[in-house]
Amino acid sequence: MSKVFTITREYVDDLIDFAPTEEIRAAGIGELQRDGSVALFNMLVRNGVAYLADEVGMGKTYIGLAVMSLLRYQKPDARVLILTPRRGIQEKWAVDLQNFVRYNWKRADHRIKTPQGSSDFPVRTPDRLADWINDLHDNEIGAHDTILRMTSFSLGMDDNLGEAVKRFQKNLTGGVRARFSYLHGPQTPKDFASALRAVAEACAY
Repeated sequence: MSKVFTITREYVDDLIDFAPTEEIRAAGIGELQRDGSVALFNMLVRNGVAYLADEVGMGKTYIGLAVMSLLRYQKPDARVLILTPRRGIQEKWAVDLQNFVRYNWKRADHRIKTPQGSSDFPVRTPDRLADWINDLHDNEIGAHDTILRMTSFSLGMDDNLGEAVKRFQKNLTGGVRARFSYLHGPQTPKDFASALRAVAEACAY
């Protein structure tokens, strides 16, 4: 397992072009995105956690994609889970990821980018938590990143929690369903959250 190390501006400039078009260069935020990526990545390496907040339009998504790609460049076995608020944002992240790899990432060396310019690492955008769990255990899909949306975790005000868990189990494939047969009948949101945490821990990779 490769070791992740801190980076410099020069290191990022060698891998990423934050201003690949004249329009973006004119906006003047390329250097800010580069510096933000360096700071966020190094914070993540040193502390194991990093937080990014800025005004709308300052390129937070592309900073996040840069950090994600830099992590994979140093650690090819890294796997990323992106949580978004709703479907539209989930789909936008998937498009932005492909665009970032094609237009911003410089090296086509089969770590991040193929020689054809596409992402070298697949991404999945499941609709339901059960779809996500199934993807993780599907050998034909293999290793991949996942973009989920928070609404996949939501329950209606009138939902019965026990029935919600039954629906979750029903949507799992046979072999995976057997692994999670112990999840049954939570009666409170706290119990349901604990069940979901157990699923996530069981699927960690």
